[in-house]
Amino acid sequence: MMKWSSNNKACKTVWSALMALDQIDEDQSFKSTGQMKISELRFFPKDETQAVIDVRAKSLALQMDKIFRMIRGASYQEGVSRVIAVTKITDILKVQEQLVADLADKTDDKYLFFREGEL
Repeated sequence: MMKWSSNNKACKTVWSALMALDQIDEDQSFKSTGQMKISELRFFPKDETQAVIDVRAKSLALQMDKIFRMIRGASYQEGVSRVIAVTKITDILKVQEQLVADLADKTDDKYLFFREGEL
């Protein structure tokens, strides 16, 4: 698993997307966001059925995918389609004990972020 770092484009992009989608407070520091549990994000319903969690997780995953690609200039890694990327993000978002850092790690596996790897 990668380290949550401000030098990693996936981490910074996940953090800014969560901020833009009002999943975290505007004053939520980058550093502390990586250790947040998925259940602490605003979309995650309290005392709801797994079906509700699944629908909300997929909705957020679709929104994040659009931010990554249309606003942040990301593309999919070789061999990755939109369906694969959104499914993997959704899978992480459905597990309340996963961390935002885990979400960034999975995102990094599926997307090539703008100028990622350039000097």
